Amino acid sequence: MGMSVAFGMGLMMDVGNTGILGQHALAYCVIVYLTLIFGRRLRLFNSMQQAPQVGLILLIMQIVIVLVATSNGSVLPDGRYFLSAVTGTLLWAPGSFLLTMLLKQKPDPDAL
Repeated sequence: MGMSVAFGMGLMMDVGNTGILGQHALAYCVIVYLTLIFGRRLRLFNSMQQAPQVGLILLIMQIVIVLVATSNGSVLPDGRYFLSAVTGTLLWAPGSFLLTMLLKQKPDPDAL
């Protein structure tokens, strides 16, 4: 996914949430940039080693969203707001395993 797709999806998210226009777009572009930087490292590790790095990226996304919202006068959210980054970190390994299982080719019964 490129920066333009991330920006477009972020704008759609902002319109859907009726939030600050560009808030999620900026956060998604930051995520894509960090993923491009960490991409080679993420491919080298297994899913259990990738989980903390993905959690860090998700936490940075949440922080960007909070910084944009508070700079516009919104109230600072409580700690439960950041639980989505923790949940994403915990679900990374099982989700990665399930998606990997779907991508594996099934053996052909007609093959020799």
